Amino acid sequence: MIKREKGDQYRPLVRVMKQKKGVPTVIELSGRRYTMTNESHIRGNREYNRRK
Repeated sequence: MIKREKGDQYRPLVRVMKQKKGVPTVIELSGRRYTMTNESHIRGNREYNRRK
C-alpha cells in the first residue's frame, strides 16, 4: 500500500455508477460509494451543511 501524506496529489480511478442530466450523482472510489447531493434537494441542504 502506498503511504500518502496530507497535501499529496494523485489520480484515483473513479467509476460513475449513476448520473442525472449528464452529472454524476453516485460514484465509486476505492470500493466505496459516494453520492453527490444538491443543496436544493429535499434533504440536500441538511447534508450540505453537515459536510462543511
